[in-house]
Formats: sequence, C-alpha cells, structure tokens
Amino acid sequence: MYNRVLVEPRWYFAAASIALLLTIGGFWLTFKGDKIANELIKITAQQSMMYILPDSTKVWMKPGSSIQFAKDFNKDRKVWLSGNSLFEVYKHEGSTFQVHINKAFIEVKGTCFLVKQDDIKQNEITLFHGKIEFNVESTGKKIVMQPLQKVTYNVDNAQTQIENIYMKNVEAGTAQRVLEIDTEVLYQWKDLVPTYEKRITRIDGIYMDKVNCESADAVYELKGNAELPVKNVQIKNVKVGSVKKFVKKVSNVENVVEKKITYQMENHKD
Repeated sequence: MYNRVLVEPRWYFAAASIALLLTIGGFWLTFKGDKIANELIKITAQQSMMYILPDSTKVWMKPGSSIQFAKDFNKDRKVWLSGNSLFEVYKHEGSTFQVHINKAFIEVKGTCFLVKQDDIKQNEITLFHGKIEFNVESTGKKIVMQPLQKVTYNVDNAQTQIENIYMKNVEAGTAQRVLEIDTEVLYQWKDLVPTYEKRITRIDGIYMDKVNCESADAVYELKGNAELPVKNVQIKNVKVGSVKKFVKKVSNVENVVEKKITYQMENHKD
C-alpha cells in the first residue's frame, strides 16, 4: 500500500519547523496516486496534505506540489519533487535518501528539511535537524548542510548562497578551531567545470552563542573571498579552557561582532 494518510498528524518537530508547518495551514487531506511511465508513482497535492512514503518518511506537501518515486521505492529511496514540501526522513541503516529538484539533488540520512521552489530559477533548502548534502549536478559541487542552515541555489548559473547558521549551547572537548570558515574549502575552486568557471558561495549570517570548549588551537579563523566576503558573523559567550596557537584570524569578512570570549593561552616551554 502506498496511499497512507494521517488526517490529523501528530508529530514532534523542532520549533523552527513547527512555525513553518503553521504557515501551511488548513487540514491535511487525501490525495490521488497514479502510476506513470517507468513504473513511477506520482502524488499531487490538490490542497495541503501529508503523504507517508513506503519507508515511513513523512512529506508535508503544499497545494500544487507533487512527488514521484519508483514502485520499488524501498530498494532505491529517490524522490523527484516539484513545488514546496517539508520532509521528515525515516532513517534506514546503510540506506541514503535522495530528493531531486531542478538540476540538483539533496542526499539525506535521516533528518527534517524544507524545499521551496516558488521561483523557477531559484531553490531554497532549509535544514532543521539532522544532516543533508546538497549536490549541484552541472558542476559536481557538494555542500554538507548543518542544522538551521539555508542554502539558496540559482538554477541558471549554479551559484549557491549559505545563510542563517546557528550554533548554540555546545560543549566540546579538543578542537582545531572553535569556529572556522574557509571559502577555499567550501567547494569554490574545483576544476570540475571544463570552462574553468569560478563559482563563489555567498555566506551571510553566522551565529555562535554559549559554547564551551576544553582546548583548541585557536578560538576562530575566518577566511572569506575578496570578491564576495563573508558577512555578519556573531560570536558570543565562548569559553575555551586552553588555546594552543592563536586567538583569532580574520580575512575578507565584513561585520564580525564578538562578545564575552574568554580563554587561557597555553604556555609553551622550549
């Protein structure tokens, strides 16, 4: 059976996802499923609804959105999405989950995320909890997303933007950096495009608050790109027991705000 619906869904989401679900509004209604070419099942939402995939993954669909998946879905968990939907992916050991959108796809291992495709030329993916990997098909570029992070993807030029990254109430042991941003590492200068195009990811809005770390080589190191600097970084209430190398290094970053950062420099004996 593929057509399983909960009329009154009762499921726990993070606060952020609850707010988004409320914006969908209305009642979750039934739907029509039909087989199409290549043994695919297509589900189209006439009104706001929730659909449960054969692996127990929940898809909260907005009116006009649709999903397609293979009849033997449990063997190959791939979904093709048109429109806006929130996914609560059921975790299966050793099995990944993919959501394909226009010229890109998202690879998941068990998480909750929202896909918005209101603009035909621009997609937005917001991760609430868990971990997903955003893949640009034309360039092979990959971005590993963290909770409460949004990636905006331009379909025409394959450029991406990362924003709204929150890190709060974290306890850590030993680390190289408590916070590190390096646009060179964020898949910017790969030689995957034959024309040697340069694609830069915009990073705007990094928030770190109430972090305790036992020891680190540095408190933070931020390395943006001169053509498209990192913007708006807030670092507050960070405590590091022992800093081994340096406190901070910043280049090509605009508007860094820090407050109540405490640390103890480690003494090196020759």
